[in-house]
Order: sequence, then C-alpha cells, then structure tokens
Amino acid sequence: MDGNYLDPRDQTTRIIASLKSGFGDFFSITYEEYLIREKGFYGVLYAKPARRVRNALSVDRELLVIVSTFQDQQPRTVQTAKEIIDSSSGRLEASAFIVAHRDPRGNLKLKRWGREQSLFVLPLYVPAFEAPSGDDLLRALSYEMFSHDPFDITGPVADDVNFYGRREEARELAKKLQDAQIRSCFGIRKIGKTSIIHRIIMEMKENYECAVVVIDGQRDALFQLTAAQLLNSIASTLNGSFENSARIAEVRPINDAVEVSAAAEKLRFTISKFEIPVVLVFDEVDYLTPGSPTNAAWREEFNLFWRNVRAIYQHCKLSDRNVSIFVSGVSSKWFSVESIDGIENAALAFVPEEYLSPLPRGAAVAMIRRLGKQAGLVFTDETAGQIADNCGCMPFWIRKACSFVHGRVEIGLRPFEPQGALIEEMLVDFVSSDGSAMSQVALAHLFRVFPDLREPVLACAEGRGDIVKPGFARVLEKYGVIGVARPAAISGTLMMKGVEMILHGGELEGISNESRVENRDGETFGDWADELAILSRRINVLERSLRGICVNFIRFSAMNIDKDRGSTRERILRGFDARRRPAMERLEVEEIIAKSYWLELVNLIAREWVLFERIFSDKCLFEENARIVNERPDAHAKELDFADIALQRRALTWLEDRISRI
Repeated sequence: MDGNYLDPRDQTTRIIASLKSGFGDFFSITYEEYLIREKGFYGVLYAKPARRVRNALSVDRELLVIVSTFQDQQPRTVQTAKEIIDSSSGRLEASAFIVAHRDPRGNLKLKRWGREQSLFVLPLYVPAFEAPSGDDLLRALSYEMFSHDPFDITGPVADDVNFYGRREEARELAKKLQDAQIRSCFGIRKIGKTSIIHRIIMEMKENYECAVVVIDGQRDALFQLTAAQLLNSIASTLNGSFENSARIAEVRPINDAVEVSAAAEKLRFTISKFEIPVVLVFDEVDYLTPGSPTNAAWREEFNLFWRNVRAIYQHCKLSDRNVSIFVSGVSSKWFSVESIDGIENAALAFVPEEYLSPLPRGAAVAMIRRLGKQAGLVFTDETAGQIADNCGCMPFWIRKACSFVHGRVEIGLRPFEPQGALIEEMLVDFVSSDGSAMSQVALAHLFRVFPDLREPVLACAEGRGDIVKPGFARVLEKYGVIGVARPAAISGTLMMKGVEMILHGGELEGISNESRVENRDGETFGDWADELAILSRRINVLERSLRGICVNFIRFSAMNIDKDRGSTRERILRGFDARRRPAMERLEVEEIIAKSYWLELVNLIAREWVLFERIFSDKCLFEENARIVNERPDAHAKELDFADIALQRRALTWLEDRISRI
C-alpha cells in the first residue's frame, strides 16, 4: 500500500521503525511515545547519543526526536518540540532537536522557525518512510547543525540564547526604573546599548507593572520635531497607552504647532493619571542634542526640552507619581557640560554619566565558547581569550571575528579545535579585511558626536598617553577605547587598527560620514554603517586582486602562448572603452590596470575568458555576480534592507572563493 494512504499513526510508526534501524550504534532510544497536540499527531523519541555522536555534535544530553507526518509543516511542530524540551526537567538538550518529516520544503521552514525560538532544528526529510543509514544520518545532522552561523547577528538581541554577560545588569536597571530613578547608558557604537534596552523592556514586561514609552531619536520623524512637539508627542502616546491599557509603546510623532508650556503641562497631566510607574526610554539620544548630525536646531531645543522634562519629573516626585527616565546614546558630552551657548545646562546633574563598557573578559570567553560549540568550533579558554583580547571584548566585534573564523573552517572537519597559531593567522586576516572597517566606523562616529575625545585617542595611539587628562582617560576607559593601565594605551588590536586608519586615512573609504540612507523601515544610515564599511573594504580588496590576476595571466599568455594576439598592453586596452584608450596608451601596464574601473575589469576577463575559465568556471555566473557587486548599496540613495546586504555578501563570497583557489 502507498504510504500516503496510511493514517498518521501508521505513517509515524513506520518512520520511527526506520529511524531506529538507521540509528544503529549512533543513538540508543531511551523513551518513546505518541502525542496529539493541536490536532496534530506526533511521534516522540528520546535519543541518547553515543560518545562519537556526542563529540561530533557537541551535545551532552539526550536529543529529542519528534516525528511529524504533515506534508506541509507548520510552526506548531517547533512549538510542540519546545514544550516537550521545557517539560523534560533538563533531561533533553535544550538548544537542539531533530524533526523527521515528510514536507519537501520543510527543511528551510523548520530551521527558520527554530531560529525564531532560539533553537537549532535539525530537519530530516524522510519521503519514503526510510531514514538514512547511521553514517549518512550523522553526516546530515552534522551539516545541519554546524552550517548555521550562530555568531552572525546584525540586529539587537535580548533572548537568553544570544544575550551574554549583562543579564544581571539589565535586571538591576529594570528594577531601578520602577522606583522613579534616572539612569543612563552611554557607549561606543555596537557595544550593545539597544540590546540592553530591549532586555530591560522585556524584563519590565514580564516582571513589572508599568507603562513604557520608547523615544528612538534616530527616526527622521522624531529628530525633526521641536522640543514642544516632542513633549506633545510623548504626552499623546502616553495618553493612548492609558486609554488602551497598553504597557509598551513607541512614541508617535505629532508635528502640530504647539507651545512648549502647553505641551509640558499636557505631559505632566497625562503622567498624573497613571497609578503604575511610567518609564520614558530615550534611545539614540545623540540625534536630539546640540551635536545632532541631522538637525542643528537641537542646539537650541535641547535645553528647552530637558528643562521642562526636569520640571515635570520634580513635580511628579512631589505628587508621589512614579516616573523614571532612561537615556541611551554614544556621547555623554551634552549631559556633562555646565552650559550651552552661555545658558545653564538643564540636563547637567539630572541625567547621570553612566556607561555600557565592553564585556568582562570572562563573559566574552564564555560567549565565544558557547556559541562556538553550536557551530562545531571547540575554543579553549586560551583561544577564546585571543579573540576577546583582539576585539577589546566588544561583543559585536567578537561575533564578527568568530563569524570570520566560522567561514574559514570546513563543515566536514567539525567538530574542530582551532589552535592558537591558526586563530592568530585568521585574526590578522580579519583585522585587515572586515575588522578594521568596523573599528573605523565606530571611532569616526564617536569623534563626530564627541569631538573632544579625538585628540586624547590619537595621543594614546602615538604613545603619548601620559599627557591625556584624567577626566578624558576615565571616559575613554569606560568607552573601552583604552585599557585600565596607565599611561593610557589603546585597547586591543582591532581598536588600534581603527585609530591608525583614522590617523592616516581620515574618512571611511567609499563611505561619507555625513551620508544618510533611509530604508523602507525608516532606519537611518547609521544602522548599516558597519555592514556597508565591511562590504566596501571587501570590494576594494577584491578589485585590487582582480587587477593583479588580470595583468599576470595576460602577460604570461602574451609571452608564452598567444604571442600573435598582441602585447600585454594592447590586450588590456581592448577591454577599455574606446574613448578612454588614447589617454592610456602611453602608460605602463601596471598604471593602465590601476586606472581601470570595475566594469572594465569584468569586460577584460570576459574578453579573455579562455584564460580565466579555470578560475571562475561559469561565465554567466561570473558576470551576474560581478554585476551585483557593481551595484554597491553604499553608493546610491536607494532603499536599503537586509536583502541588499545579503545579495552583496553572496556575490562577493562567490568571487572571493574562486580567486582564493589560485
């Protein structure tokens, strides 16, 4: 009988039987049952891995195997598995499980839904009720488990799987914000400020009864408001939360003309209606300061805004109304200067000068080792410490460095323990390619919003840390730019490389610091600066490599193989636009190729395809990927999203992989 006509129980029984046969000496089944959840019929196995499997998959506990016969898998399969794992009292591996299924498109769907739940789903497609053999099964599971890059996270994180080293800090801040306190969180780009805000909000949502309004200063619609309009917008959003009993809200901009006194009174009155604590969370506050890179009007509006916020806060304290304020941004300057344009600074001594520093070294090492285990990379304390020290314990930089290592180690070799010498070699490559661009972006942004720090940092880089004033040294230490030792010195190889690039190169190569690109979600260029800087650097390195390859291959051919096709200069010039050739004819070959544009290089390789076919194999794929690389997202005022970045990454990786084989 065709298996498709069997009822779900019989189908499940046949799959379980084939799994038991395929598991062989690799897994032993310690528990078996059938479940009905949300009208779905599931088979459940607890599979105890043999030592070989435990080492190969880097798991210590039993693995859940759930069998689902739906030919169109739904998220409830993952949810059911998660509930089973949660109720196993620690018996089952918490971060990974196997799903045996019959959906031809199920592998991608199940993995995606698993990532949404912070779980690694190992999908196993069994179309004919026959599971693969033990070796094939282990190979398939190893690939599924280790091909995913757990380090590559570009946005803020708050979940337990990805939030490292600051859980207690976030809990303590959430607790303090229930008690009419004012707290702040200043730090360099990508230090994790937005992540800790997300975690604080999650803590408040789960454990406290309060009303939270988030004011994200980087939104165009917000930083274009006046002080009065922003106060009015906060008041209106809070009023909506009160009427709808909403606990978390993001401020809705209202640009109606309004007097600042009326807006402040409206906000004070709205707060007074709440019996529960009100928490105002300011993220990316730099856009709402006198140093705003986008709206110079905030040089005047800043004092007006904070003077009224301060008055409202003090009134609420006297009226026993619980209102708290949390401020997050890069620059603490405008909350520490005594006056602005000769007027007393209303935010001075109101917003405390508190910083989100790099991770403690122990927490950074723990993060590297735990995530590495998920990728089949066995880092020791020493090798994890190498990475942490190189990256100055900056969590985002650490993730990018580890992602670089992940991409350099073949999946088939895992689990793999990279030795110190190999890590050192990879870190050198990472710093020279991706890392230096990230460091330069972070420092350039810091100097733009806090220009007073530029000279002290450059002095430390030049070995003149003893001349840096103690106040600046303390701030730079909190930012993680310098270490705790004195005289002050730059912290970590990656940070030093970024300083050197600014010292010798000025602005970012290929990217203007003042450029602002807005994508369809309203995010600004700043959200993409690190990704774009990395892409720009990779493209420039690739372009230089292609120039060298073109010259060497064509020169060898002209001298030894195809002498009748002309000299090296003549053959290279044929790839140029006819209007550009006259200006090039008197130059040396190296000078000609150095002046070539990307499309001219691509055209030259296409014309000389016989020489380059062994490198790139497929001419159509080469031209398509070269075209994608030419459409640089950082060079156009266009809508930008993760698809653009992913497409560029994939095209660059394809070309880089081919060149690396030479």
